Amino acid sequence: MLLRRAGLPGVCLALTLGLAAGCRDPEPPPKAPSGPPAAQPRTLPLVPGSETELVLTAGETHSYRIDLPPDHFADLVVDQRGADVEVQLTGPDGRSFPKVDSPNDKLGPEPLPVLGAAGALRLDISGSSSGRYAVKVIAVRPATLLDRARVEAERGFAASEGLRRKGDGESLRAAAAGAEEAAARFRALGDQRRTADALYSLGRIRSNWEPRAALQAFEEAASSFRILGERAALGRTLNSMAPIYLSLGDPRTARDRALEALAIARSIGHARVEATALNNLGRAYTALGHTEKALSSYDRALPLWRQLQLPKEEGKTLSNRGSIFSSLGESERALDDLESALELLEESPEAANALSERAYVLYRVGRAGEAAADLEDALNLHRQTGNRRGEAAALSDLGLVKQSLGRREEARKDFETAVAAFQDLGDHPNEATALVSLGRLHTSSGNAGDAKAAFTKALVSFEASGRREGEAAARLGLAQVSRLQGDPQGALRGAETALALIEELRTEPGSHKLRSSLFASYQNAFAFAVDTAMELHGREPAAGYDGRAFEISERARARSLLDALAEAGAGAKGVDPALAARQAAAGERLAIAEQRRQALVETGAPAARLEAAERELRQRLGDVERIEAEIRRASGDRAAARPVTLKEIQKELDPENLLLAYSLGERRSFLWVVGPRSLHSWTLPPREELEAAAREAHTRLATSNRLLGRAQTDAALAKLSQLLLAPAAGKLTGRRLVVVPDGALHLLPFAALPEPPPGGGPLIARREVVTVPSASSLAAIRHEVARRDPPPAMVAVLADPVFTADDPRVTGRPGGPAAVATRGTTTRAFDRLPDSREEARVLLALAPPGERLSALDFAARRELVTGGALARFRIVHFATHGVLDTEHPELSGVALSMVDERGQPRDGFLRAYEIYRLRLPADLVVLSGCETALGREVRGEGMVGLTRAFFHAGARRVLVSLWPVEDRATAELMRGFYEGLFARGLPPAEALRRAQDDIRRRPDRQAPHYWAGFILQGDWR
Repeated sequence: MLLRRAGLPGVCLALTLGLAAGCRDPEPPPKAPSGPPAAQPRTLPLVPGSETELVLTAGETHSYRIDLPPDHFADLVVDQRGADVEVQLTGPDGRSFPKVDSPNDKLGPEPLPVLGAAGALRLDISGSSSGRYAVKVIAVRPATLLDRARVEAERGFAASEGLRRKGDGESLRAAAAGAEEAAARFRALGDQRRTADALYSLGRIRSNWEPRAALQAFEEAASSFRILGERAALGRTLNSMAPIYLSLGDPRTARDRALEALAIARSIGHARVEATALNNLGRAYTALGHTEKALSSYDRALPLWRQLQLPKEEGKTLSNRGSIFSSLGESERALDDLESALELLEESPEAANALSERAYVLYRVGRAGEAAADLEDALNLHRQTGNRRGEAAALSDLGLVKQSLGRREEARKDFETAVAAFQDLGDHPNEATALVSLGRLHTSSGNAGDAKAAFTKALVSFEASGRREGEAAARLGLAQVSRLQGDPQGALRGAETALALIEELRTEPGSHKLRSSLFASYQNAFAFAVDTAMELHGREPAAGYDGRAFEISERARARSLLDALAEAGAGAKGVDPALAARQAAAGERLAIAEQRRQALVETGAPAARLEAAERELRQRLGDVERIEAEIRRASGDRAAARPVTLKEIQKELDPENLLLAYSLGERRSFLWVVGPRSLHSWTLPPREELEAAAREAHTRLATSNRLLGRAQTDAALAKLSQLLLAPAAGKLTGRRLVVVPDGALHLLPFAALPEPPPGGGPLIARREVVTVPSASSLAAIRHEVARRDPPPAMVAVLADPVFTADDPRVTGRPGGPAAVATRGTTTRAFDRLPDSREEARVLLALAPPGERLSALDFAARRELVTGGALARFRIVHFATHGVLDTEHPELSGVALSMVDERGQPRDGFLRAYEIYRLRLPADLVVLSGCETALGREVRGEGMVGLTRAFFHAGARRVLVSLWPVEDRATAELMRGFYEGLFARGLPPAEALRRAQDDIRRRPDRQAPHYWAGFILQGDWR
């Protein structure tokens, strides 16, 4: 299509094609290349209508001799039929003519109009990929004025393309003028196809600094390609238009153009156009807030780029996907993609966007210095290529970094420069984003008027473009300005409007984990609304603002768990066999990656290898997560449950219950005490103070059995009681406290806290204490339980598994510790827990009549759980080791038998992500192991780990531990618990209270380490 020249564009094209008249002085011919002599070219017969078809191997060059007399013209075409070729013509004097390499991948024509010369011409055809091509001779005739005019047009076009490939700002402007002139010449010649080609090139050149002019050129080119039936060229042009519509604030049209390009690509089997369309579609869906569709588009594009062996395009898509993960709060996965993208993009201009994206993630995780360095590099790259949009985006991000470093005036100038540049480009969505940053800077400086102006202008743009996340940010900014101006009522109204938009955005990802990460990134908005409502409560105590604050707080808690409970209530559905197979394969790959990482950790591998293994593990976890989201989408399980109101939760309480809900804030925290017909609230110290005290107490409690540890533990508990309970001392009536913790308060066994004055002993002495993730989750659990029949069987116990091949229970050849199972089980070494066997015996002896399952020794197998056999039992008891993985809570788990009867290794590690898939409608699940209540703290979700997994699976309540528990002490506690549950007929909460109180009264078990570690979560009834 285009005659491209790799050398300097100023050379007269007429001369290089053999037309000497009127040409300026040429540059000296290039030096002959070193190396072996070129192959002798074959002669190309210049017979009109003839065709020479051959197979080209990647890296190979086919050479032809062309004998064309002076003043003659040959219209040649190299037709690509699977080989992506470059065409190079060389004159009799050894001077190379411009290369021809159209952007049409492996299919389509490379036009080569030739004027004769006084000597033989040489045609070289080379390719980067293997495939077929054909040299077609369209016409041979004496050169006419039109033929010469065509050469002149190609000359200008080739010069323009050479300038475009240089990529700097000055060259691009000259290239635009050349392409525009070439289009006019082709139009005068009546060559609609080449006119469209030149217009397409013009659009590409102008897209970075004149988007509307670029769009006009693309639209005209697309119209011609439609008329001509050039579907591949049309698809390519539509793909070029989509990003411009996106930058102009029209993501819906961008989506439509990408969808049309995608349909064309699939109909003609054009993988490159398809991959580009998918990448553009991902960007459009991102702008529309459809994150799941965006991720799906990128995931489909990446294998196509790899198949096409186009690493730079793969890098761009990885950069885009990294941006999605960043927006969802998945910083580690974002950095994984962006690091991979930068490796593929190397130091090309395309690396600038990936650098900017990585900088933003680094800024968000507190690595401002590294972020600034990335942004400076990105700015330099954008400036070298004249990419004003990229430059403005990098400046806007740099302003955020400078603001975090206290360089506020520099940040303000960067934001204002970015705003002006985006405004000049007509890029209103990015202009609005920079305005939000500027507005936040003004707000933090107390400049309410300037902040309001910035947020108001941003809001108009976001509403026009349908950018809900931007609209939420602008509305929240305006709410903060209202509060700054002394209007808390207006602030609360604005904040609640923003929260409604956030609620819509929260349900976009199909993955519960991505929903949690996204929601965590919006927690500050909920905290602002809670704080504002409580300020209004202080001004008008009787107006009910404290109840409104409580309800907003509930909206911010454990929402993915609430969604999962709603999905469980919808009933289980079958899984498509193809999806089930993909899920199983993804699980196998994840297990192998987990095994590889654990082995490297245990052998002390170098940091680089560990990081590579960690990156692979995160990728495999993401694969599993996305397949499970696809399964839920296919089955229709995409429920988004509604949090309860204050009145609804009060209906769940009886006169003996009080609900204590905590909300930790940066400036101050809050406590609400909710009774069946009452609500009281108090202001508490800031998050930092409360969490520090909670973490210290957790450490002290876990080690309180050590010499001199008791006094320090008592002091830490007394301090926490003063902070968390004393403000509400006069209202703590009733025999049962239902605690809704926040942040590090999830680490506390509230039952161990001393009664506030005038009390003194621990709460457990006379109160039951139960923990729930949120008041709404309690209501959802009860609703789901009411919908299902109780399990028919009574109790299942899995205890005393066999962990090693040298265990005496192994009947085969004795050996050492169990090898890793082929599926990729954990390589951790576990000691036998002999008292867990007695624990199981006591439980089974105490249980009332009914079907029981005793799975001891080798029978305590992982497959017993994953196979669904436990769904029939009301009580499921695991007496074994628990393993905590705070980095990847999905990989926390329960250790079951790691070998079979002959000592052969088997996968005995039951992982949290496998529990999430189960249907386990038990009334009670007991995890009698170490740290089974812990996990990764996700803001807004609480502690995500094994407890959350069993709630997802359908458990009504779980009994779990907060620290490493002692085998014998645990067995004693469980004996007392089940005696109360079965022999005395006590509810689970009261049975636990009495068992713990009995143990703490023993002289050798008074330290909280022995009795306070287990907590009951869920429904106490």
